[in-house]
Amino acid sequence: MATDKKTAGALLAALLILAVGCLPAPPAHAETNFARKSKETVALPPLSPPDQAFPLGEKLVYDISWVGIPIGTGELWAKEKTSLAGREVYHIVGVIETNKFLSTIFPVHDEIHSWIDVATLRSVRFEKKISEGSKKINEKMVFETPTHDVLSAFYWVRRQMLTPGESAKTVVRADRKEWALEVVVMRRELITVRGRGTFDTLLVEPRSRVAGRPEQKGKSLIHLSADSSRKPVKLTYKAPFGRIMGILRKRTP
Repeated sequence: MATDKKTAGALLAALLILAVGCLPAPPAHAETNFARKSKETVALPPLSPPDQAFPLGEKLVYDISWVGIPIGTGELWAKEKTSLAGREVYHIVGVIETNKFLSTIFPVHDEIHSWIDVATLRSVRFEKKISEGSKKINEKMVFETPTHDVLSAFYWVRRQMLTPGESAKTVVRADRKEWALEVVVMRRELITVRGRGTFDTLLVEPRSRVAGRPEQKGKSLIHLSADSSRKPVKLTYKAPFGRIMGILRKRTP
């Protein structure tokens, strides 16, 4: 695999957005058949309502590939329930890192932390820790108004009653901008993931606007399981240098 520091850094930076499935990405020019839509006609059971209990302790682990080539892993962990500034909060951790091979060329270990209000699921505090080669960045944001960061929005969306043809709307604060986020439920879809089976899913597309104008860079797609957990089974990030995919390897507990 031939790559350079700029490409590797762009790939892993993109995956921070992919992992939470909130903001759109540039358009793709490459495809992968790692997962495909089932061609079978199957009578599906009624859609289960989402579990309203917060998945405390849940860890989602994803295998990340670029045009079919493994490049790293992604994790989302609902780590703990704790207190922050006198408020009960959930502490969420997201981690993206390159695999052993790519790390010899350009090591990346990026973390995002979110502290989410237990009662509202709105963000209280957000931190981003970037380690990409020699670049080190630490950013912190404290929220004084009721809004979401990218992680709190991810868990909020999973609790919504998503129905094909409808959408869920909220506001996300990211990269010093306020995004109007609309998660459009496109359809219910059976997908087959090679080596992992067939999944009954809801295909959703996050769309965002800044200052009332649509974001024109492209789109991301998320396949959420149709069961009550609404776990993201497949994440797709479309980029000019090829399609990046995250496929759920395991969910614990």
